[in-house]
Amino acid sequence: MESTKLIFISYAYCPEKATGLNMQKYRDSFNLYCKNFCVGLVTLKRDNPECSVALVTNIDIPDEYAEILKQNNVLIYKEEYNSFKFPDNHKWSGAFYKLNALKAMIENYNYEYYCYMDTDVICNKSLDAVWKEADENILLYDINHGLNVRDYNLFLDEVNRFIGENTYTTHYGGEFFAANVKNAKLFIDEAQKIYNEIINRNYEFSSGDEFIISLTARSLKELIKNAGAYIFRFWTDRDFRLVSTCYKYNAVSLLHLPSEKNRGIVKIFNKYIKKNKIPSKRKIYKICHLNTIGYSAIIKNFLSGIYNFIICKGDRKK
Repeated sequence: MESTKLIFISYAYCPEKATGLNMQKYRDSFNLYCKNFCVGLVTLKRDNPECSVALVTNIDIPDEYAEILKQNNVLIYKEEYNSFKFPDNHKWSGAFYKLNALKAMIENYNYEYYCYMDTDVICNKSLDAVWKEADENILLYDINHGLNVRDYNLFLDEVNRFIGENTYTTHYGGEFFAANVKNAKLFIDEAQKIYNEIINRNYEFSSGDEFIISLTARSLKELIKNAGAYIFRFWTDRDFRLVSTCYKYNAVSLLHLPSEKNRGIVKIFNKYIKKNKIPSKRKIYKICHLNTIGYSAIIKNFLSGIYNFIICKGDRKK
């Protein structure tokens, strides 16, 4: 074992299970996930060489990807998907493997700290500060949705029907977790209780692992701290752009890039990682549209401006 600290990304290949609404538009989601977790794990090992960095998966991954991880001293742990399982038709069914993976790591390995994240995350700086926080807190990412956000209202409706109270439970995302082993055990044990209740009641809900994570955080409220100082969810779509400058100023350690799954992250894999190179952070920011807007968005905005000008000019003539 390399270290007392484990950082891992989990991926379960379950073709019969739904992978999540945001992946259904991609025909080859398997290779897309593989390219994503390779980029994430290689950059994590670059900035955290003293930590054990690992892929946790239920399959033997193809040699192309396994060799990349091996060359970069990334471990591979194979763990069956046998807990926190939901019906195959649940639209986020595959996402619960993260909780399965955390449980397996705690039960089967003797690390003192555990930290996991999504496949579409790139490391921006070391997690040294995270480990210090984890001595005292369980770190989860508050996605900062308020009542003005439709998704939060839908989430609250499902949570409140489950607990039978009218509350404003904090919506934590499923993309990040960090804790020492003592608190990690408390967390996974409470998550297991909530999962068992969901199954026993045959309770139906539409969200993914964040449903269990948020309810677990509600139960362990005094131990939970927002991880927003260390990870940020950047949306870099043409039609929905929500980007903070915290990739550079008061820089977070982890860049979560859902919109770049099939764009920037794949480009980084093809141009750098598969050639055993790692791009500079400045190049990562550019490739993943953090400090630039893609040409298609620029053209779209330009054409939209011309259209609005013509419409406004026509209105003035009336």
